[in-house]
Amino acid sequence: MATVDLSASSAPTIPPDLSLLEQQAHLLRAQAFADILHQAGRSLRTLWHLSGHGQKHEPQVH
Repeated sequence: MATVDLSASSAPTIPPDLSLLEQQAHLLRAQAFADILHQAGRSLRTLWHLSGHGQKHEPQVH
């Protein structure tokens, strides 16, 4: 049976030999990916509600 190491943080790992600029670019890409996933989740929830599923409610403006 395989074991999973849960002691490592879930934050993206950055190789230590990268320059500061490369590290910043790596973090920006990770943040952009997280933002895309968040927006996709919001879009899916909106489509779910608009398709007649879920609770009826007024659209929220963010």
